[in-house]
Amino acid sequence: MAIDPETLIRQIDELWASLADHSPGEEQALMRACSLTLLVLVNEEDDLAALSETLAELMQSHPSRAILIRVAAGGDERLEADVKAHCWMPMGRRQQICSEQIEIQVSERTAPDLPSVLLPLIVSDLPVVLWCRGERVARLPVFRQLSAFAARLIVDVREFRGSRDALSWLSDLSRSASGVTDLSWARLTRWRETVAQVFENEACRQRLPELTAVELTYGGNAKAGIPASAYLMAGWLMNCLGWSLDGGSWSEKGGETLVLRHGDREVRMGIHHAESPGLGSRLAAVDLKSGGEPPFEILLRRVEDYLDLELSTETGSAVSNRVWFPPSSDVALLNEELKIFAPDTVFHAALDTATRISERVA
Repeated sequence: MAIDPETLIRQIDELWASLADHSPGEEQALMRACSLTLLVLVNEEDDLAALSETLAELMQSHPSRAILIRVAAGGDERLEADVKAHCWMPMGRRQQICSEQIEIQVSERTAPDLPSVLLPLIVSDLPVVLWCRGERVARLPVFRQLSAFAARLIVDVREFRGSRDALSWLSDLSRSASGVTDLSWARLTRWRETVAQVFENEACRQRLPELTAVELTYGGNAKAGIPASAYLMAGWLMNCLGWSLDGGSWSEKGGETLVLRHGDREVRMGIHHAESPGLGSRLAAVDLKSGGEPPFEILLRRVEDYLDLELSTETGSAVSNRVWFPPSSDVALLNEELKIFAPDTVFHAALDTATRISERVA
């Protein structure tokens, strides 16, 4: 069944009129809020209730017209839509704030009709963000069509089956579209911030050129291979340290070791699996070491919902710290990403290096 955008817009107007009629008075009248159009492309089998809950919570920080597009596999003639509102009352206020959600169901066969349906539904003069969940829908031609509407493209290669192919796909996407980011990268923010904070100390910064080895450890199923997050962290560290992929690599039980170059010195980077219950395929530890005397080592290790930092100095003393580091929800990650509309040059550089590392390992 075809969707008439004008009918949907009329349904939206009727929804707001109905909500206004049920508002108890002028002081408590609802306010319609919208700062962007958020296109959400998902598989039909994804949990609809959980997605709606995520969008409802996200709207409290980023009010939007959310258009949730659920794509069914196969060739059914499916093209249906529905409209609803999410309302909340900010603490200390009596006025409700509401944003709208449009749900569209399509099949792979009818997905090419989406752009003509969506164009009239996009709020004019406001940014458009496309959030894509899942590998199957990301590889459909309609994803590239919808990306033409968006100022930001948010994907999650953690959901892809193979990290090497996922990084290659993401790297290709970032060259053809602007504003691309990945939630696997966003999950590394605390790791990167903690490493950077260590080297804000002048004494540590002076030891930075002495580093000769980096060891990354990840959890999850060893048979699944190195996750994209470990490759991205490796790419970021290599760029920060000025190391280059001029050497070889070798595989060993539980991981890979790369021989790199830093000027005229040989340095090494290992990416290995370790049994870390409860971590899934997330990054488990980052260990940076100097090879000479006096020794210098920085160890970051995830322990349950904490990130432990140990700094060993030349005197043999150690400085330790523990910070709260619970798993990041989609809401928390998206809240951070929706604050940024400028190109993330650090991410793109890390992605390029991570892709080359994955190719070398393969």
